[in-house]
Amino acid sequence: LMTGVESARDAYIAKPHNCVYECFDAFSSYCNGVCTKNGAKSGYCLILGTYGNGCWCIALPDNVPIRIPGKCHR
Repeated sequence: LMTGVESARDAYIAKPHNCVYECFDAFSSYCNGVCTKNGAKSGYCLILGTYGNGCWCIALPDNVPIRIPGKCHR
């Protein structure tokens, strides 16, 4: 068992209140910026996904909130 190593997962990054970062252009760099600023390897705009059009991050650290089932409370 390794200590001091954080695990990561691929997921929708969440704003406060369980809302996704909305996006509208699959080729924009917006989501990659949001994801990498939060420690992910990369990110992109997932169109028509489970929670609509939202930023999907690759290898997002476990300490960063992700979109979970339930309502987005704006």
